[in-house]
Amino acid sequence: SEVDLQAQERWDDFTNVKYEMLKKTHTTHAPWKIIRSNDKHQARLNAMKVILNSVPYDRLDEDLDFVPDPGIVISGARELEKMEAQRLRSGKFLA
Repeated sequence: SEVDLQAQERWDDFTNVKYEMLKKTHTTHAPWKIIRSNDKHQARLNAMKVILNSVPYDRLDEDLDFVPDPGIVISGARELEKMEAQRLRSGKFLA
């Protein structure tokens, strides 16, 4: 679509803003979780797991898997490390 084409043209701008946002707002008190969304179903499932692990509640079903997939859910700190390594290697952030 036209919107997708415009977004691709501005990818470097978006990525730079993402990096600055994470640098300024990812803290131990309020940590970011990045959820990869290439597979929408898995992204939604893992988003629910992140939320359920963050909120205390009664009657937790011990038989259910509440552990987020580390290939889909990445900490803000890890995302920053990956972005910084990419920038050091190539001079810019990569997709």
